[in-house]
Amino acid sequence: MLKRIYVNNFRCLVNFELTFDNVNLILGHNGSGKSTLFEVIRKLQQFIIGESKIEESFNYKDVSRLQTTDTQYIELSFTSANISYKYSLEILY
Repeated sequence: MLKRIYVNNFRCLVNFELTFDNVNLILGHNGSGKSTLFEVIRKLQQFIIGESKIEESFNYKDVSRLQTTDTQYIELSFTSANISYKYSLEILY
């Protein structure tokens, strides 16, 4: 079960962190990043299970215009069979 996601420098998500409970509701104004959150999760899933290479899933056009760095950082925390895991991905362009 996904417990936490941290995203920095992916489109509108800058220093973004979200922790999850058993049931969650994602809502917000238009343009607030809801679809972007789901897209970064989908891209991570494709990369982790081997459906795409990192260059296919993440590219420079997804770097936020709100920062000057060319590095994206994504971190997931999740549990499976009562064991906690942490997955970190740092992408340098």
